Amino acid sequence: MDNLVSVIVPVYNSKQFLIDTIESVINQTFSNWELLLVDDCSSDGSYELCKQYVEKDCRIRVFKTEKPSGSPALPRNTGIKNAKGRYLSFLDSDDEWLPEKLEKQLQIMARFNTPLSFCGYVRMDETGKEFYKPGIPPVEITYRKLLRFNHIGCSTAIYDTDFFGKKYFPEEKPELFREDYVFWLHLLKMVKAIYGTQELLVRYRVRKKSFSSDKFRMLRLNWIIYTKVEKLGVVRSFFNLFLYGIKWLFHR
Repeated sequence: MDNLVSVIVPVYNSKQFLIDTIESVINQTFSNWELLLVDDCSSDGSYELCKQYVEKDCRIRVFKTEKPSGSPALPRNTGIKNAKGRYLSFLDSDDEWLPEKLEKQLQIMARFNTPLSFCGYVRMDETGKEFYKPGIPPVEITYRKLLRFNHIGCSTAIYDTDFFGKKYFPEEKPELFREDYVFWLHLLKMVKAIYGTQELLVRYRVRKKSFSSDKFRMLRLNWIIYTKVEKLGVVRSFFNLFLYGIKWLFHR
């Protein structure tokens, strides 16, 4: 189907948030979607909850990895392999979408003829309470801009397989737990620029023990990405890391 959106959700021990996540997809004003829930061997009943939703809605499918992968890359890739839609979108199992998220981003993709779109997001804590500055991206992002700060929240992104084909998150480097950042950098090399909206259409949950809450570790991993993956050289890597750090302080 030309405009089918495949929504891919990696699931791991997130039962307490999963209902809100799934319902936020079901409540979309754009209804031509399929939801692929990929459980990474959860032990809290998340998989069983996913199967209950399969029985309620024929647009929902559930998959399970053979063993825990320790990273959302493998579950996301499982979803990508099984996706039937032209458009692939991603949603973490503790995040939520606002009802018009898909509709508005698809409109932007058509208006700007962009094969990858994104949106703004609000941060919330584990109780759902929103806090500090929202994530407001620039309207236009280039590879150069992305090196200096990752404005693309994974739960905000949609990409067009008619343009990119099916692309997969890196699994071969387990030390790179910023696999989504590496993924976006790879896609941005294929275009001059991508476009999105600054509207806050995603509720992004910051959990106390989540990797994304350890910003200094993220900066250390950025250095690995710049030097070993993107192969920018020491001077250019240091320059981008410096700018990334300044941008992070501004966001804080």
